[in-house]
Amino acid sequence: MKKTLFVLVLLISVVVSFATPSKKELFSRARDALKTSLESKDFARSRLAIDYLKQNLAEGAPLSYFEEYLALMEMGEYDEAIPIYADTRRLVLDSTYSPRNDRLVDAGDDVLRFYLFRNFTSFTKTKADSLIALVDSSDAKQQNKALFKALVYADIVIILRGYSFGGEGGYFFKEIADTTAAEDFLKNAKQYVEEYSHDEHARYLKEQTIPFVEKYMAQQRLFQKDPIAHKFYTGGLGLYIGTWSGFVSGEITDYVKDKMAGAFQLEAQLRYKRFALSFFMEFGLNNQPKWNEPGEESSNRDGTEGLTLGFNAYDSHALRVEPFVGIAQTHMGALEDYYIVPHWVLGTNVDVRFFATKPERVGSLSVAFLLRVKYKVMFGTAEPEGSRNSDYPKSFGAVYHMFGVSLGVNLW
Repeated sequence: MKKTLFVLVLLISVVVSFATPSKKELFSRARDALKTSLESKDFARSRLAIDYLKQNLAEGAPLSYFEEYLALMEMGEYDEAIPIYADTRRLVLDSTYSPRNDRLVDAGDDVLRFYLFRNFTSFTKTKADSLIALVDSSDAKQQNKALFKALVYADIVIILRGYSFGGEGGYFFKEIADTTAAEDFLKNAKQYVEEYSHDEHARYLKEQTIPFVEKYMAQQRLFQKDPIAHKFYTGGLGLYIGTWSGFVSGEITDYVKDKMAGAFQLEAQLRYKRFALSFFMEFGLNNQPKWNEPGEESSNRDGTEGLTLGFNAYDSHALRVEPFVGIAQTHMGALEDYYIVPHWVLGTNVDVRFFATKPERVGSLSVAFLLRVKYKVMFGTAEPEGSRNSDYPKSFGAVYHMFGVSLGVNLW
């Protein structure tokens, strides 16, 4: 008898265990019920399904904030839906925002998600206008209506783009994706900030989002008016090849006679905003030592290599003015083992831009051709590399003056 009772209890427990659905199955049924009730507009049942899923979030019930927002919008509960939507948009628009992480379970692409996102495969301004008109015609709070207008247009204009590094961290940045709703966003966002200045959403709209979009749109308007103007005071690459003429002054004139001999200069430049880092090399001065006997003249020319840092003081279509400072080393060719290290550099470039290609859009590449006129002065002390006969000077001050002309090409 006892064995029979034991077997009977065991069978009942097995049957009950199979008959009782798992939590995962219950959550799936709740999501199915939410979808079918929204379709049939049985919003009381929809509310029960939403409440059930929210009450079981800690148990792993899947319901994202955006899914809840979309469901509430379907139900016409705009005053409840819009604050949820605003919080989801803050993740994109407010760099100081820390989102809530209490809904981490993802149901995947089930029937509810397909239903809720059926109108969001391509969210255009036409759809945004229709959605805004729907909310405007409701009895929702005026502040929610105003906020919704601004954020829906921002949804079209601004996206968040991210990059990762081998799956271990990364970074995100805002990007203008579509300008069709930009002016509508600016108009409604400014109006919201003016009317609800103490609201938390007004703060980031005023401090971050509006300036970000305004700056971009100002560039677009400038580009339409003048496609080259937005390139002024920006970065790029440059290469210059040319010739020059010069002379020396200071103590060096007591020991050498200067003359030019086949001058050449080469300069490569990396620009960032208003700053320009340049590497240059040049040769051409043939400084003959005065202690040489007649007929002992050397054909070796002085050679200089150095780095300069320039500042773009003025930029326009035709003219750019760029003072610079730097450091170089000079090998005095005719004196064989005399070097000037360091050879300090001061000067100015005046660039005449005589042709530039039209960029396709703001930020795209333009190729420019320039005539560069340069003046620079280099000063330092010439010293022999090794020991010298006492008849030769141990060191002397040397100032080089140089006037150059180059042809250049810029990628900017």
